Amino acid sequence: MKDKLMEKLREFHIALLDNRIKFRSIFLIISFFLFYLISHSQTISSFKHLKYYDIKSCKLIYKFDIEVAQGEKTIIFDDWGHLEKEIQKTCADSVKSDSASNLNYFINEIPSNVLGIKNDSTSYQIDLDKKVGYKQNSFYFEKPPELHDSLQRVIGMDTILGKPCKIVEFGNQLKLWFWNNIILKKELIDERGGFKILEYVTEIDENYEIKPNEFDVPNDIVIQ
Repeated sequence: MKDKLMEKLREFHIALLDNRIKFRSIFLIISFFLFYLISHSQTISSFKHLKYYDIKSCKLIYKFDIEVAQGEKTIIFDDWGHLEKEIQKTCADSVKSDSASNLNYFINEIPSNVLGIKNDSTSYQIDLDKKVGYKQNSFYFEKPPELHDSLQRVIGMDTILGKPCKIVEFGNQLKLWFWNNIILKKELIDERGGFKILEYVTEIDENYEIKPNEFDVPNDIVIQ
């Protein structure tokens, strides 16, 4: 399974350099694999009883770097993760993108200001610049615990912003730093493919006050 995962990531990188897929797909593919590996997968009848995180609510701010683009991401959640939103702002690195001219077209396809909202039944992906959003049903996989364990191994401990973290490695290339079941840092390196993706938390607010309309879709967004 680990070999297949790494092969899929390498195939994606090759396809990207060949201009066969859009650059923004990097977010979708990597998000899919991360979701598959670490999500608390349950059936529809049982997931409402889960605590996705080990604290009830929190606000976290992250920085990320995917070599040809950088940005900031804010995550706010409540009800142990049953309500969650993510705001992501991305900016292309003109120096690095100019040196990789075959990626210039794809960089322009990356939405620069994106809002994601999810609850137990529905998730939204919204382009805040275009004022357009997409709605879909929330979904969960049910997989045996032994499969989850076979894909990961704990390689050490660390401290980020004073929070003790467990470092978990997937397939020798993907590393995740967990605190209270929350990922504070992600590192994906493929030396053969020549790409690196880094994301790390810069602020943690455990006392953030959740607003009454925190997880509502903005009124000026058209849902398609």
